[in-house]
Amino acid sequence: MAKFDIPGVYDKVPNQYFLDAWDQMAGKNPQDLINYTKNNNEIFIFTNDPEYLTNSHLGDASPARYINRVEVSGKNKMMLYLTHHLERLSGNYTLGIRVYNPSASDSITFIKKHEGYSNSDSWNNPGYAWEDFFTNKGGTTSVNPRESKWLVTKSITATGNSNGSFLDYFGEFEIPNSSSFVIAIYVCKNIANIPDETFVIPWSGVTHSGYSNCYTLTANKTIDINGAFNDPGHSYFYGISNPEEGLGSQSENIPITLAQGQTVNTGLGYYGLPHIMKFNFKNTGTRQLKVKAYLISNSSSHFAGISSLNGCSKFLANHENSDNVPSRWNFYESPVITNSSGTVTIDFTYCHLGLGNRGAILQFEAVEV
Repeated sequence: MAKFDIPGVYDKVPNQYFLDAWDQMAGKNPQDLINYTKNNNEIFIFTNDPEYLTNSHLGDASPARYINRVEVSGKNKMMLYLTHHLERLSGNYTLGIRVYNPSASDSITFIKKHEGYSNSDSWNNPGYAWEDFFTNKGGTTSVNPRESKWLVTKSITATGNSNGSFLDYFGEFEIPNSSSFVIAIYVCKNIANIPDETFVIPWSGVTHSGYSNCYTLTANKTIDINGAFNDPGHSYFYGISNPEEGLGSQSENIPITLAQGQTVNTGLGYYGLPHIMKFNFKNTGTRQLKVKAYLISNSSSHFAGISSLNGCSKFLANHENSDNVPSRWNFYESPVITNSSGTVTIDFTYCHLGLGNRGAILQFEAVEV
């Protein structure tokens, strides 16, 4: 397995380049897609509705509101991803994530594996939270029978900046005994004023808050990279993170049950899902070659993070790009793969972040050396 540093810079390619790559993927057989397996012992709690928070959405408003609430049972891992605009708030607030243990006899332990948080006026805010997530912040929270406890509290500064103000939070927890519990997420002015009874926010019909019954998408794919010399650009192209528009496979599809009760099936639900990727490149030809790996963003709106095995994490921000020009990020270049029998394996995690709602393309280019 290759551990590698990820360059944090990227360039532009003509929009036609993206469209040609998209056309090359059209009509691919299912075996030519990236197919993912899922872990059903997990729960993914996703919070993006309302996209723009206001004072009427607060946990200490009247009526008091939660922005997400989920009853969890039989899961041993939990991922939380929150992404919201704060332009319609001004002042100091608190993000609070509260858990309740309904058991009459058994305690629950939550083991924090990773956590990332960012609150800024920068449109790069989701990327900052992604990078922070891989600093391996730990900690353990025990919740006694019939007890409520704050699992997470974070300070929020909302500047009222009309050009952009943001909140992004990632949190991954283990629950060793797969215990049952209730988790509720609030933004408030004073956490002490959140009452025991709070109410759901009516669904906007556009963005989503709710849960899915897994979050890890794992892929392991072997590619004869020598065969890329027969394709345009000496490259293989694979869509990712939005199969509804033809960029990705249906095995990425994870329905979301909304806080209001409905179940939806939408590419917007792929925000925050770790795609754990292993690509095994083999060289069956006579050339000596390298593999260059790229992520090509959709020019209209895409935001992605990549992390390698050694903990190097970077992001590509190409959200709502006004010049309609895709970004192409060369995030990996392999050592030389010898002819006839050479192989190289790379492992990385890809994640579709907030502030981008379109899919992207992975490109693996064969380069003769």
